[in-house]
Amino acid sequence: MYAINQVIEYLNRKVSRVNLNNQKANRGGVLVKTHHGWEDKLEKLVAVSFQIIQSQFTRTSSDYLPGEAGLTATSMVIGKAVARLISREPVKTEHQLTIGDLFIEGFVYHGFAELIPPTRRDESYILKATPKWEELADIPLELVKETILGSFKEPQAVTKNAHKMHDFLYDADAPYVVAIEKLQNVRWTINHAIIDKIVAPPSEPHENDAKEQRRRSKVIEYKFIKSKAEVLKDWDSFYQTFEADYRGRIYNTEPFLNYQSCDMAKGLLLFADAKPIDDAGQFWLAVHTAACYNQHYALDDIPEWCEQDYRAHLLEEGLEDISVDKMTLNDRANWTTNHWDKILQGELDLRAEKPYMFLASCYEWRFVQETGLTQLPVAIDGSNNG
Repeated sequence: MYAINQVIEYLNRKVSRVNLNNQKANRGGVLVKTHHGWEDKLEKLVAVSFQIIQSQFTRTSSDYLPGEAGLTATSMVIGKAVARLISREPVKTEHQLTIGDLFIEGFVYHGFAELIPPTRRDESYILKATPKWEELADIPLELVKETILGSFKEPQAVTKNAHKMHDFLYDADAPYVVAIEKLQNVRWTINHAIIDKIVAPPSEPHENDAKEQRRRSKVIEYKFIKSKAEVLKDWDSFYQTFEADYRGRIYNTEPFLNYQSCDMAKGLLLFADAKPIDDAGQFWLAVHTAACYNQHYALDDIPEWCEQDYRAHLLEEGLEDISVDKMTLNDRANWTTNHWDKILQGELDLRAEKPYMFLASCYEWRFVQETGLTQLPVAIDGSNNG
């Protein structure tokens, strides 16, 4: 029996017992039970709720450790997602919370998560993964398919739901809408060469609580990403959907397997449409490759191929080492040129800062040499984005 089935069975009993004639009945349970065919959708609703909790655990925030999330915010996201799946949108905020709390209750009841009381009156309860959370990593393939909500075989039209505030500033010609439309018409494909190289994260628990929380969270994240990639690799290509927050910043709807996610997710993604690559493109690919490995050099070990005098700079600033991503663009490209044998070898090197993106870059250099084309997304940081 899969661990997640315990949550499904608990919620099945909970919703089945809801008395629709009782005005004091749990409102979240009432909204679910009055949806025709809710029993058939329950597995999907639990799977989506599980994915949302994990995505909240994964997000970096100064307020919470990995493996922790604010209860109220998590309930809101779950409530909104479930309401959409049972055709209850728009739904009042308080009803979103009761729906979200109902599904979280299933995970807490079986000890996969726990609630930590706030230390101040104005704070939310904290939802925290317990050691049992890791048991949920064995996800049935059919449930994985149910959680692929942001990837489609055809491009999707931009709707008002693309903005989290819905009607707020919605305008078909608004810059964020135009940007989302362009992004949703990008064809993606899974990098088959990478999926066979993926290794599981460490399974040994840490004594340090913060590190242990991060490890538990990474175990589930790894499983979601790899399982989704296994499903999508059988598609010739796919498109992803996006949404904007109140600031107009754009995010993938899919929380795990996207190009805004972790190193493993980024390494698994390629543009489906290959394009010719010129000298300028190869320069940026070289810069990207070096930054993915991001080797560190001590004060007295700076290579001779560096064009800049980093030793003098480090002495002046009182620093002991420098990483390649802090070097000039030319020297980052020089790193790639001077590690050509390693790149063509194309082996997973867990010493790299971003091992899967680095490996994808190594494979891409072979592809470039053979075809003069490229499919690899290359990240370029902006300056003074604010």
